[in-house]
Amino acid sequence: MRILTLMLVAATASLVTGCVTTETDVVRFQPKPTQQAVEQAGQTALISKGKNSVVLLRPVATDLPAGTRPVFFVGIENRSRQPVDFKVTNISVAQVSGVQRRPLKVYTQPELLAEEHERQEGEAVDLAIAAAVNSSAAEASAYKPGTMNLDVPIFNGADKINLKLNGITTYDRTAAQEAHAWTDIANAAMIGESMGKSAERLASLENTVVRDNRVMPNSWYGGQLHVEAPEGAGRRVYTIAVMVGADRHEIDVVQETVSQ
Repeated sequence: MRILTLMLVAATASLVTGCVTTETDVVRFQPKPTQQAVEQAGQTALISKGKNSVVLLRPVATDLPAGTRPVFFVGIENRSRQPVDFKVTNISVAQVSGVQRRPLKVYTQPELLAEEHERQEGEAVDLAIAAAVNSSAAEASAYKPGTMNLDVPIFNGADKINLKLNGITTYDRTAAQEAHAWTDIANAAMIGESMGKSAERLASLENTVVRDNRVMPNSWYGGQLHVEAPEGAGRRVYTIAVMVGADRHEIDVVQETVSQ
């Protein structure tokens, strides 16, 4: 029952993202004899049982844009009679290539939040430029080519002729005010939408990323695990090791690039 509960929590905590691309990375597990691959409602996960703990690992998305960081949901159950202090530093990841092992970075919540703040600063600059361009376009729309009619006397006589001068630029103040009013509305909507998405991303990182936590007996704790993208192309193999008390859970993952 606890395993099914963890699976449901994993599904709830997942963030589903979509991307149109010709190449996709597919993530799957290679279970060891003491481990079990399960599928619940289309979600594939791996369960690793230790003496006093259970670790459930599931990719947030089995298909992800090629070359991007894999994100997993990790669920930890403490089956001992004592509290266990879980730390993010107890998770390590290493890419395996033959006999060589290359460490892959596990991103902490503060690091991910710092990245998001930096990203938002860049977006704010882009928004300011876009808003300025929109305002400039609104102002420019008020300048329109026109004509001017002039009554010009013939020499000093009483007769006059009318000259029509083309290419005279006129400024329509009313049109300018209307254009600026609509542009202000559009700019406010653009900035508001961007701020809303930024707030959602920050809230997601604050609420879903795995952190240090004390896991009480017969209780579980879980969150998202963000891992550095493995090097290379094609088929890449890496091992995610999770320490829960004295139990060490090693889970082999295959991330393979396929064309679609």
